[in-house]
Amino acid sequence: MRLVLAALLALGACSTHAPETAGAEDLALGVAFPPVADAEERAFTLAQLDALGVRHVRLGQRWAFREPERDRFVWGPLEARVSALADAGVEVFLTLDLKGMPDWLGALPPDEQEAEFRAYVRELLARVGGGVAAVQFGNEWTVEVDRYAGGDVAAFVRWSNVLYDEVQRLPPDGRPEVVLGSVPIGGLHTLALLQGRIENVVFEGGPQYTPEEVAAARRDGPATLAAFGAVFGGVRYDAVDLHLYDDVWNWPAYREAVEQVLREAGRDPGGVAFVASEFGGPHPTLEPGGEAFRADRVREYVRTLDRMGIERAYFFKLVEERGADIAHPNSFLLDADLRRTAAFDALAAGR
Repeated sequence: MRLVLAALLALGACSTHAPETAGAEDLALGVAFPPVADAEERAFTLAQLDALGVRHVRLGQRWAFREPERDRFVWGPLEARVSALADAGVEVFLTLDLKGMPDWLGALPPDEQEAEFRAYVRELLARVGGGVAAVQFGNEWTVEVDRYAGGDVAAFVRWSNVLYDEVQRLPPDGRPEVVLGSVPIGGLHTLALLQGRIENVVFEGGPQYTPEEVAAARRDGPATLAAFGAVFGGVRYDAVDLHLYDDVWNWPAYREAVEQVLREAGRDPGGVAFVASEFGGPHPTLEPGGEAFRADRVREYVRTLDRMGIERAYFFKLVEERGADIAHPNSFLLDADLRRTAAFDALAAGR
């Protein structure tokens, strides 16, 4: 499976007009991947969450950290993070990454790998499941299946269902919501392109994709749509997860694109919750990066997510990172010196 991150020319003009009000009525806001490595970082993050008025956090989890050697587990760091947040009244959304698999796993045949994964998931849920409100397998599966699973969509479906089945073993009042692995913004661009909803993503600074990238996405369209159908139709889940960045005027079209996939897979979109475990922006090269613009964008992001009927959305990220190859470098609430920016105040006002 090769999902080219291509697409998008807004069908209409790119609106940057902000509606009059900033707050969200039904949307629950959170933060994705805040600092939680030790007690000091957790105290810092909890203070920022209190100031923002949000009680939702997304954490990542790599199997290799928990079982670096077969049958030798290291649960302490994860238990400390989940319990500290849960004890403070914060709802934790835990993502089990497809990347970060233990080195020893690759030497096993596929059926043993899946059995080991089931044992790992069962023990993880026994230890932290009571402190986790939602759980998923796979961050941005349209990319990770190719990079870390050899393009084996069927295996991703099976392993996702292992997680769902293990959650069902928990007492009904202690089961976290099971969220399908997230679709990245590039995957949403591609899906909307293939459905004829968009032709490219156009900012004031120009189009995001070259004609060659758009053509490549169209060439790979049948395989891409087949992969979406296999995952959305084959995995068992309570909610779907969209990563929404930058071109906020197109976000409603991306939800509509996923709803079409659900219907084609025999699922009722009205029976599935929609969450956004990451959202943010602006685009690092095609949009302005000034503080006032970023704050205005945060306000529009929140309004749009609320209008779209997204149940929970997690801003990426809390603290600015600097350096090469930083994902979404203009998307942050506190700068690298830990100063609260206007975007921080905008998100807080959204509550």
